[in-house]
Amino acid sequence: MSTSRILKAFEIYSKTFQKFMPPSPIMWDPENKKLCYTESPNKKLIPWYINQFLIMGILMGSCNILILRQFFYRDGVIPLLNLMILISLDAAGGVMYLMGITYVLYGKEFHYVWNELARRGKLRFLCEY
Repeated sequence: MSTSRILKAFEIYSKTFQKFMPPSPIMWDPENKKLCYTESPNKKLIPWYINQFLIMGILMGSCNILILRQFFYRDGVIPLLNLMILISLDAAGGVMYLMGITYVLYGKEFHYVWNELARRGKLRFLCEY
């Protein structure tokens, strides 16, 4: 994927989704064309923490309970297609949950590397592989 497509995706994201969502640790600044990082213990990030860890955790936990119930009881209450959908939702939720943890732990480094590569003009080499 070329750098211009990634930057265009960031522009579209910032105009449509980022405007209406609560602030997250990493956000795109459309005026400066840079990533912005918000330090982790911040009151602005409380809605993001609630959404990312509490609500996502509850949803993943309920998916896990339903999947485990089906495997232990084997009574056929949940059809196979619905079980496959639950497993895929649980996997996607797990990926998002891990991405949130990664944002909190390594967001500052990612923000610094991305902006430094963009400033030096070497970002296209990173994105073309």
